[in-house]
Amino acid sequence: MEDKQPLNDLDFTDVISTDPELSQYIDKELQLFKESSEPLVEPRPIFEMQWTNRVIVGGLPEVNEEKAQNLIKFLSRLSIKSNCPIEPSDIHMPMSKNMSLRFAIITFKDEETAKSAVTNLNGVNLDKKHSLTVVSFDEFDRIMELSDTYQEPRIYSQQQLKSWLTDSLGRDQFIIRTGEKTQVFWNDSLSRTPELVSNGPSGKVWTDKYVAWSSDGTYLATMHSRGVVIWAGPEFEEMGKLEHYGVGQVGFSPCERYVLTFSPKGKFIVWNFNTKEEMRVFPAEEEKWGTYKWSYNGDFLAKMAEESIFIYQTSSMSMLEDENGLKRPLKIDGLTDFSWSPGANIIACYIRENSNRPAIIKIISIPNKELIASRNLFDALACTFFWQSEGEYLLSLIRSKNQDTHLTQKTIFEVTCLKIKNTPTTSLSLNALVVSCAWQNGTNRFAVVAAYGKESHKKFAVYEIDSKKNIILIGEKDTQITEILWAPQGNQVVLYTKEKHKIVFYSIGEKGISDVEERTYSNLNYLEWDPSGRYLIVARAVELKSNQSLMGTGYIIYNGQGETVCQFPMEKFYQILWRPRPKFILPKEAHTKLINEYEHLTKKYAEQDREIKRKSKQEKLRKENEKKSEFLALLQKNREVWVKTAEERKVLYGRSDEEERNRWSMEQNNVEEVINVTKEKIREQVVS
Repeated sequence: MEDKQPLNDLDFTDVISTDPELSQYIDKELQLFKESSEPLVEPRPIFEMQWTNRVIVGGLPEVNEEKAQNLIKFLSRLSIKSNCPIEPSDIHMPMSKNMSLRFAIITFKDEETAKSAVTNLNGVNLDKKHSLTVVSFDEFDRIMELSDTYQEPRIYSQQQLKSWLTDSLGRDQFIIRTGEKTQVFWNDSLSRTPELVSNGPSGKVWTDKYVAWSSDGTYLATMHSRGVVIWAGPEFEEMGKLEHYGVGQVGFSPCERYVLTFSPKGKFIVWNFNTKEEMRVFPAEEEKWGTYKWSYNGDFLAKMAEESIFIYQTSSMSMLEDENGLKRPLKIDGLTDFSWSPGANIIACYIRENSNRPAIIKIISIPNKELIASRNLFDALACTFFWQSEGEYLLSLIRSKNQDTHLTQKTIFEVTCLKIKNTPTTSLSLNALVVSCAWQNGTNRFAVVAAYGKESHKKFAVYEIDSKKNIILIGEKDTQITEILWAPQGNQVVLYTKEKHKIVFYSIGEKGISDVEERTYSNLNYLEWDPSGRYLIVARAVELKSNQSLMGTGYIIYNGQGETVCQFPMEKFYQILWRPRPKFILPKEAHTKLINEYEHLTKKYAEQDREIKRKSKQEKLRKENEKKSEFLALLQKNREVWVKTAEERKVLYGRSDEEERNRWSMEQNNVEEVINVTKEKIREQVVS
């Protein structure tokens, strides 16, 4: 066999010399390598594999190669008996020095069968001395990552979990996802610069996917390829993990005791938040996020399918029983839509019309499934429900046929008063197509944008339910904007549209609708008021791993008057969310006390704001003076060097500094420019 030439003896000089382009390229790369201060480091290969269909079986006896084959066949038969069948070829038993290492790796056809094996085979006795220990690879990784020394779990008090609510300045927090960064900030409107709260775990990427706050803002959930991690406390420490491969969405129940995770074309998983255990798994072949809906207090979870409502009691995740004690869904023929009340365990159902009866709206209490109210709807084409935030009113937006013109552009508002005996309903009809509708938070007012006539002339109108439970018009304005967003507190509302690139701020009072401010923007795709209703985030974000342009993204924060608080353009901007606040209802006595102290509190907080602005101004002036001092010191240092090198310059240029200055002359030209002209009429004085 011909001897192989050592690599260091190979000579490519002839090849390089005959190719000028190659020679020039190599010279350039060598020069760059010599100039670089960083050594060349080969990137480490990334190996990522999800062995979800494999398990590790421990507790096996130590056997030789001959007996190992018999043991493999025995494990195969045992798996078949345990309803998780495998072939002997699916079992790998590592050997060392002709003896087994007392464990095996088994590959099943899918993840579900592997999970079944963990449940059915773990703890099975082989003989008096050996019993099987079966764990998934993920569980094995978790065990191996545990510290050798015991660490007592951190337990937070409710005061610590809600610590952000006690901010002395009454500020709100928000979180952003941009590039590889995930950051939490205070919205500091006085300094007009957000104040950083947390960058996440030190030295680690907090998440490479999306984030979500819990319903009351107590917890933060970050999504990862293997599942969800929960964070809480003043320093955002890890509180637990929920294993769900490919998770794309996560949502907390209103009570924050349960969590729902979702993977597209995968499954829904309901978790007990306290124990981090799975409570129930639902397949999600065709379903989308939003299929399952929580009741107002998290006691129930429901979804609609095949003209039935499947209602589960979250404490046990078992389906509600019918009148015969059987666990069956609530069957309603013709069911088209349903919606939970935000103030009670009540559902509203819309049942489409058929040849035998008109359309029907039914309001049903849960769990007893008693009928609270029912109304027939004639000539109805569609119905959409809008609940007032406290569940006091249900607005049914009904599109029906116009009997006069035979057009479909007719809308009927039906408002049902749930807190009044016999649940009275009042209605109002518009010869228009309602484009959008929204209740003002916690009040008896709602706003609509409606299109009139063939030319779709639009109007923005605000209505109110008066003391006699009639629908009355508060005010209306012409508009070309279609979307409505009320502030959570106060009387501010914004209208916006992605097509017209415009936001309009309005204030709603006793005298009607007042214009506040109008703003234009580009590429808006996200708006959200902060919990106080004082600040509005307007953002342009892109989806992770999308083909959208990563330029032109970022966010702006406006106050309720439409004034810009701060603006931050950012590349690769993916997400921004205000941190929710828990719903807090003051007792009547405390509310009255606050009203009585309003003037005193206003002066107190105004003085605090002035003090903060004064300190901020002083800090800014201090930094400017530091920079000025640094500049003057540098200037003085350079002057001293200039004086010391005067003789060197004279030798170099053949003349002194004084002679050099005399060679130049200075001219001064005055330029006048009119900046502004103001005309003011002055009353003539009559001289008597």
